[in-house]
Amino acid sequence: MGAVLFQDGKPVAYHSEMFSGPVLNYPTYDKELYVMHQAVKHWRTYLLGKEVVVHSDHKPLQFLTTQSKLQQARHMKWMSWMSYLQQFNIVIKYKK
Repeated sequence: MGAVLFQDGKPVAYHSEMFSGPVLNYPTYDKELYVMHQAVKHWRTYLLGKEVVVHSDHKPLQFLTTQSKLQQARHMKWMSWMSYLQQFNIVIKYKK
């Protein structure tokens, strides 16, 4: 996974990790959510109190905050991650 932190349109930091264990077998939606969580967690001190715009090429991710129920039982473990992400002002934008 890879993430880039931008400020004023310029990259200021990079973060990458290798997928391992069960994450390797996650469907795309779950991997995208995992990447967003890891990146926000990594840059937490820079992002708290600011609007965070997440650009993703995975269109379904933009509906994350409006999803009324979880799609699969596996997503139940992600509830704590969702609670974590809710402390940030995150706007998810789809980018082709």
